[in-house]
Amino acid sequence: MYSRAVLVFTVIFLLFSCAQVGTITGGKTDEIAPQITKSNLQNEQTNFNEKVIFFTFNEFVQLNNPSVNISLMPEDSKITSKLSKKTLTLTFSEDLRPNTTYL
Repeated sequence: MYSRAVLVFTVIFLLFSCAQVGTITGGKTDEIAPQITKSNLQNEQTNFNEKVIFFTFNEFVQLNNPSVNISLMPEDSKITSKLSKKTLTLTFSEDLRPNTTYL
C-alpha cells in the first residue's frame, strides 16, 4: 500500500513539474529587414517586358494587405500577388507599355 502511494505521488509530481508556468517572450525584436536573394528583375533595369516578377527573400515574410501596399505607377495594369514560402510573385493582368518608366 505504501509503495503504491509513493508511485502515484511520483507520477503526479512528474506530470505537474515538467512544464514551467510563465510568459514566453519570443526573443529579441527583429530589426533587420528581409533581403532579396533572387529576382528576375534587376535594379534600374530597362526594357523589362515580362508579365511576372518574382522576389525570393532570405527569410519568411508576411504579405499584409497587398492591394493597398503594392502599387504600380502609372496604373496601366492590375497586379495580383502570391506569397509561397520565401517567394513573392507579382503578376500583371496586362502587358506593360514600352518606353514607360514604372515606379
